[in-house]
Amino acid sequence: MLARDPSWAVALIRARHAELDPARRAAILQAASTDPARRAGALTAIARGGPAATLPILETALVDGDPGAIAAIAELDAGGADHLVRSLPVLSPLARLAIARALAGATSVTHVVGALVADNDSEVAHAALRTALAIARGGGTIPAAPIAAAHEKALAALHVHLDKRDDLAQPSEHARLWSPWARHELDLATRGCVARLMWASAVEVAAAGGDPATLAATARRLLGAREPDRRRALDVIQELQSGRPEILGVLESWLGNPNARLQTKSMIHAVDPWLNRLASGELAALEPSLVALRTAALFATVPGPALASLAVRATLRTVTGELFAADSAGDTMYVVVAGALIAHRTPGEPRRVEPGGVVGELAVLTQAPRAASVMADGSAEVLEIDRATFAAASRRTPELVLGLAATLAGWIAPDRPDVL
Repeated sequence: MLARDPSWAVALIRARHAELDPARRAAILQAASTDPARRAGALTAIARGGPAATLPILETALVDGDPGAIAAIAELDAGGADHLVRSLPVLSPLARLAIARALAGATSVTHVVGALVADNDSEVAHAALRTALAIARGGGTIPAAPIAAAHEKALAALHVHLDKRDDLAQPSEHARLWSPWARHELDLATRGCVARLMWASAVEVAAAGGDPATLAATARRLLGAREPDRRRALDVIQELQSGRPEILGVLESWLGNPNARLQTKSMIHAVDPWLNRLASGELAALEPSLVALRTAALFATVPGPALASLAVRATLRTVTGELFAADSAGDTMYVVVAGALIAHRTPGEPRRVEPGGVVGELAVLTQAPRAASVMADGSAEVLEIDRATFAAASRRTPELVLGLAATLAGWIAPDRPDVL
């Protein structure tokens, strides 16, 4: 039944719930999950009511991007949604992140999304808010209480990050411990908090029956690099959020007016443990790789924890001579850390790739033969990222795929008049 009609199999399991003890059900589902013909059905059964012992199977499948696991979440019934909500606390943040994204088309089990929009993990909460907005704009209903909780948690997180920014502006022994790199990551994390707050506001507007498009467009301006655009965006938000003076206060503070809000008593480690680890020096050995990745435009806005996960799996290499030849097979890309690479492609002039530049993207995205020959200009250090590592990173941060496509378009377009 798990192979032919998973929904009917789930109905049978539920009907015989009292007759099958959890250990017996777990054994059945564990065995089925190892059989390709029954695996998707087993994942559906686990998501909709599997015993606690089987949750690690679902968790691993979600983190790995298993299509059967994603489909199991996307097609939850009401009973399965209730079971999943109860199971969320024991699932890892990466599994919850996958769940938040898989529910983007849901309309009848939105209380699962409601349970995720105020998640303690910022990546999970941000993804769930984006899903909640898609559901609300599609006519679905998100419970009001979770939206309010998400809004307050996003606001609190932004306050804490701004407190840390203002604290570091004062000369102290503690402030001297924060490296320029850690301060840069604090700034990026603070921008992420602003984005999360704006998404929460947009979901609130959509859930109330309004059109969040204006607020969403204004938020993009607010997060832009030009100061005049930010100020104009803040004026628009003031009109749209007239009933939320605390939002205006915290945004004004973010834009440079520390007197626009009151400081909180929360500490950064409570809302951003990764940033706290970075500032404390725990990630010092990883810092060169993190800096190199962040320099590349492709990884410039990746959330810090996701970037660190990628850096752990990347390999630092010293290159002298040829890195790879045109038309050769490959499934790795490279980020220049130090020195430079020279890319030769016929026709066309040689291209010098400085630190922060990326080569080999096409092989990672499509496994196509190398489009150019690349060699070190004397000696160079590169971070090697294989296809599996990039795939894992893109499941966590889907925007990486779009960024990689844009990078490829910029490389191809000059010699391809048919690429516009």
